Amino acid sequence: MDPKMEKVNALLADETFGKSIEGIETVEGLQKVFAKNGVELTAKEVENICQSVSVYSSEDELGENDLDGVAGGLLVPMMLGGISPLVKIVVNTILKK
Repeated sequence: MDPKMEKVNALLADETFGKSIEGIETVEGLQKVFAKNGVELTAKEVENICQSVSVYSSEDELGENDLDGVAGGLLVPMMLGGISPLVKIVVNTILKK
């Protein structure tokens, strides 16, 4: 897995990171917090991460496109329960905008 995505996955699982993004409502805001934690991401990368978190957080079965994300490594830690509940809340807020 890409070292940047390993760091993203570690942050998504970290409760402290989850608390640091509480109240963020934009992709740009989330992008800044990732940067403060040493991960420079494009807006598109942040959007893709939000979509991946949203897909995993849903109750529906994973589809073909979702499985591509698993194969790419992004969803694996999420599937193992490694995602902060606060991250899910922030992601859902961002995606509703």
